[in-house]
Amino acid sequence: MNTSDCMKNCYEYLRNNRPKNRWIFKLYQDFTLNRIFFMADKTNRNTINSDLSLKFSQLNFLLSFLVVFIHSYTYYYNVNDAQWVFQKIVSDNIGRIAVPLFFSISGFFLFLKYENSWEDYKELISKKMRSLVIPYFLWSLLSCILMFCIQLVYTDLNQELMKNKTIFENIKSFLTGEYTVLWFVRILFFMMLLTPVLKFIIDRKYLYIPVLMILFFLDFLDNNFSFFILKSDSLLFFMLGGVLSQNLSLFDKKINSAVLLIISVLFAGANIYMDWGTTNHVNDVNIFERLFILSFSIFVWNCDAIYKFLNRIPAKNYHYAFTIYIFHAYIIVMIFKKISSALIPLPAVAYLLTAFGTFFFCLLLSILLEKYLPFFFRILSGDRKVRKTVK
Repeated sequence: MNTSDCMKNCYEYLRNNRPKNRWIFKLYQDFTLNRIFFMADKTNRNTINSDLSLKFSQLNFLLSFLVVFIHSYTYYYNVNDAQWVFQKIVSDNIGRIAVPLFFSISGFFLFLKYENSWEDYKELISKKMRSLVIPYFLWSLLSCILMFCIQLVYTDLNQELMKNKTIFENIKSFLTGEYTVLWFVRILFFMMLLTPVLKFIIDRKYLYIPVLMILFFLDFLDNNFSFFILKSDSLLFFMLGGVLSQNLSLFDKKINSAVLLIISVLFAGANIYMDWGTTNHVNDVNIFERLFILSFSIFVWNCDAIYKFLNRIPAKNYHYAFTIYIFHAYIIVMIFKKISSALIPLPAVAYLLTAFGTFFFCLLLSILLEKYLPFFFRILSGDRKVRKTVK
């Protein structure tokens, strides 16, 4: 909407809705002008070109593939052999960039056009109720029903049987998304509620630099500053995405991919060494894991070969990243893990078969749901579509 269109619409609106009192009309005129110019300004905020938008869509799709690997591992504790090292490298190093980058991408697109105004905030919350809250509770409910049916047949699962729980405990399982990986969606929504505060910080360099540093070091406290509605590392990467959205020129800078890869390999090696010979869970956080996530994330963004390969995948499939994420765990990946382990004695092969089988099954399920049950798919996916931008 250009300025002339704004003025034309403004005066036409004022003429048709003019109050009788002269002083009231003056106040009304000022308010209406401000509101219309605000609405016009919304269309002229930061935008990204189609190439950058495509790259973000491809990255989202790649991350949905990596996050499946995180939940496909079969070695939960250190066993100090090649099987453990292989799964540690793939699931607990390479795969660990997925969720932080999901948060960064979400923060990037939120703060790209968001302005601290009541209109923007209301629009944001309304949109996120559809795209986050409704899919969260719907998929949590479906997962509870599916898990109950599975437990009727297989009573030797790791999870506590739902029939042995109290009503209150089952309600809590539903609200927390116990049988899903929807903690990401829950925390993302609560961070959205903090958007006005985060926007205030992100717009001020003297504020966001110390805040980001504090969040980075909070991650290494005993409780990792981790709560039901907020985690320090999630907030860290979410804000990093917001900072990048206000500094788009950074995307024009290229860093040598070979150097980034070498640094990432060194951090990954140190991360594996930190866990070698201990009895700690493979998911324990150490500084080398966080440094690897940062360096390898930058490498993945800068590596052109990755996106040349992703160009072979039809772009219409990229928007299935979210449904692949919510579908895969824990039920579908658990089924594939049991089938693969029963058919193949080699853990590494069973691990790979579980990951690839789960990913392509969830992709196929998403395609079929969108084709034959489009209304249900729109609700479950939060009405996600292929991202569109202007060139």
